[in-house]
Amino acid sequence: MLAPDDPSGQVSPGLRAVLRTSADLPPLQKTACDDILVALTAANGVASSPADIEQRRDSLFEAVFNQWDTEKRIHHPGKIRNAPAADTSLLVGTWSQDLPPSKKKAPDGSIALKPVDAPVIPVHRKQGAPAFLRPRLNYDEGSLAFKVFDSKNMAANPCYVAYHNGWTIEQARAEAIAKFDLYEIKRVTEHNRNLAIYWARKRLATGISESPHLYIAGGAQPYTVPAAPVQDDGIEENPNELVPLRTCRDILFMHRMTVECMMQIKNGYPMPASPF
Repeated sequence: MLAPDDPSGQVSPGLRAVLRTSADLPPLQKTACDDILVALTAANGVASSPADIEQRRDSLFEAVFNQWDTEKRIHHPGKIRNAPAADTSLLVGTWSQDLPPSKKKAPDGSIALKPVDAPVIPVHRKQGAPAFLRPRLNYDEGSLAFKVFDSKNMAANPCYVAYHNGWTIEQARAEAIAKFDLYEIKRVTEHNRNLAIYWARKRLATGISESPHLYIAGGAQPYTVPAAPVQDDGIEENPNELVPLRTCRDILFMHRMTVECMMQIKNGYPMPASPF
């Protein structure tokens, strides 16, 4: 066993140290994951001054040691979960009329002619059926578009929507953006947080196995158990697994900055003059 007053900071042969709580970490080792916090906050679009990192450090280790210690297996959280349409779209109204049938193209690219008989309109595209709206953003291009579609995810023209709650199309878009961004923030930040916890656990498990004296010499008195090989999954730490948080609000802010720059053009932004 490890003697409490052992000045060598060594673990007896056949035994090894175990970290079970953040209290087992010497002060110096608590800063060993600060770079993970810096990368995490950057991916989430949050400021990360030294004071911010210090405040978040305790929260990280609280999550790291939640139902875990360095003797337990570490599981990679996997890829970020998909964002299904049901969670990123909003019911904004109903169809004001039966939607016109889609025009399918013939193999030669021309519009295929349909029989003179009236086409059968599916129930989900009839007047009164629900209409949905979902934002579509491209952060690299700085573009934000909106897709109007039926309950089968088939696109439709926005002019056929009778909006709920007396909304205008702008209000409906704002509500759809709010729902989309709320889901995206939760989806991305949860994924990134799980990655940060995973990386921190791997570092601690490897560190206590390879250099137990660094932890013990710092004043902590870890538990000891019979030595066993570290359960390494062989996955290397890769910061590129962090997903940058991108929201519609970011795009709108970029557009706002563009408009403000337009207003500052030296000779004024050209406006069309009245023809009369």
